[in-house]
Order: sequence, then C-alpha cells, then structure tokens
Amino acid sequence: MEDGKRERWPTLMERLCSDGFAFPQYPIKPYHLKRIHRAVLHGNLEKLKYLLLTYYDANKRDRKERTALHLACATGQPEMVHLLVSRRCELNLCDREDRTPLIKAVQLRQEACATLLLQNGANPNITDFFGRTALHYAVYNEDTSMIEKLLSHGTNIEECSKCEYQPLLFAVSRRKVKMVEFLLKKKANVNAIDYLGRSALIHAVTLGEKDIVILLLQHNIDVLSRDAFRKIAGDYAIEAKNRVIFDLIYEYERKRYEDLPINSNPVSSQKPPTLKGTSDEEDSVLGIARENKDGEKSRTVSSEKPPGLKASSDEKDSVLNIARGKKYGEKTKRVSSRKKPSLEAT
Repeated sequence: MEDGKRERWPTLMERLCSDGFAFPQYPIKPYHLKRIHRAVLHGNLEKLKYLLLTYYDANKRDRKERTALHLACATGQPEMVHLLVSRRCELNLCDREDRTPLIKAVQLRQEACATLLLQNGANPNITDFFGRTALHYAVYNEDTSMIEKLLSHGTNIEECSKCEYQPLLFAVSRRKVKMVEFLLKKKANVNAIDYLGRSALIHAVTLGEKDIVILLLQHNIDVLSRDAFRKIAGDYAIEAKNRVIFDLIYEYERKRYEDLPINSNPVSSQKPPTLKGTSDEEDSVLGIARENKDGEKSRTVSSEKPPGLKASSDEKDSVLNIARGKKYGEKTKRVSSRKKPSLEAT
C-alpha cells in the first residue's frame, strides 16, 4: 500500500489474459482461508504449532486450492516453511495455476524458502499452467543465484511443455542477453528448437538482437537449421532487411567452411577438416571415374569403328574388281570365238 490507499487486486479477466508474469502475488481474501492459512498469513507461529499438534491437516487447501505451504512461500516466511516441512507437509501440491510452492517461492524471489524446499526434496521440474518450471521464473527475474541452486538440485535445463520455450529460447525471446550468456555457460543446448522448429538464432534474428546473435555464433550454433516454414536464420535477416546481422551470419558460415578458427571451441576447429576431406575424396573419385569412362569410349571408337569401315570399303573394292575382270574376260572370249571362224573360212 502507498499513501494509505488499498492495493487493487487484478480482476479475473486481467488474470486470465495475463502471460503468467504480470500478477505474481496471490489475491488473498479472508473468506478464502481456513484456520491454518490464517495462522500462516498473519505470521502466528505458535498457533500454527498448536494446529499441527492437534493433528490438523497440514495439506488442507483453501477455496483457491492453495495449501499453507503455498502461502508461507508467497509471503516469504522461512520459519513457517521449516515448520511445515518438518511436519511432513507435501511439497509438490499445486494450486489452481498448477504452481507448486517452489515455483511460487522462485517467482516471488523468496530464495530462503525455495532453498529449504530444494534441500528437502521438492521437485524442480514440475510445469505450471503456462508450461513453465521454476527455472523459467528464475530466468525471467534474472536471478543467477537461484538458477545455480535449481541446477545444483537436479533441474533439467531443457524442461518445458510442448507449447512453451526452453529456458534458453525463453531468455532469447525476452531479450535477456545476460541470461542467454549465463545459460550457455551452463551447457544449455544451443541448437534447441521450439514447437515450430525455430532455433534460438532464428528468434534472435527475428527480434533484431545483434548481441544475442554474436553470442550464439560464438557457441557454434547451426546457422542452416530450418523451421516449420522451411526458412533459415539468413532468410529472416533478408526479410527484415537487417544487413548487419546478415553479414554476421554470412561471415560465420564463410569462415567455418574455409577452415578458419571462429572461437576457442574445439568443435568448430574439428568439423571443417572433415567436410573438406570428404569433398576432396568425392572430387578425386569423380575425376577417376570420368577419366576411365572417357578412356573406354576412346578405345571403343578407335578399335571398333575405323577397322569396320576400312574392311567394308576394301571388300567392296575387291568385289567390284573381280566382277569387272570376269565381265571383261567374257567379252574377249566372245569376240575371239566369233572372229576366228570367219577368218578360216575366207
């Protein structure tokens, strides 16, 4: 409250139309609560101890499906959290937005409460109504300390629902350069894609974030990855007429295939030689095959066609000469046979 004015709670329509980040606080009204919830809300530790000693259900929900542990984490009361956890309160129950007490503690920056839950075995990979884990809210808050703790307690850095981005893609879509750099250092998958096949590079190019593009290129991202629309990052740079980003991608691709070092990552220095070697081998094999094919063609032409043509012409000439000789011989015989008798008679 400020200036004595009562804080206005968001309407139902505002909450339904929100993106899950706009109204992190619980809207709490007295008639929503049971006795154990009122004890937690007012910070009455003695009353909470009394209720738990009289076998009061520690997991009892209020009218908004919240447990006492949800309210203790949302209001930042580590003593209440410790007492509820020690009485074996269930740690992974969800409220109406499918958020666990851990998600609520991370969302509202209650690191002490979140640490107690993680140390006692709370599951950090549960997704809420929006498909986000506690890690998404830590990334949104740019809380590196909380991210470290979540990852050290088994958080999957790629966990999300089918319709939500992975934490790295989420950081790119929110233009959080520091979070992108931090997650890449924590071995987030740089080539991860969303439900439309879009990579982190495509998101960065679409948003025109040059600094994020440079970070991703330094970590050997696949620049030829295509999304569901069969487009690559360079296509989006051309559509946006962003010459600076297009030149960055083009220069990266050129250096990669010219076997020049791009960064200190050994993967980038190993891949180009294999690509170059395979292309040389293919060229040599194709060259040998073409030479063999040309040699075979020349041999067949030289060995088969000319002799065949020559033999046929010689045979024709000899046949014509024989025929002419026979014809001339017959003519001479006829002439001699006719003339001689006439001479003898005279």
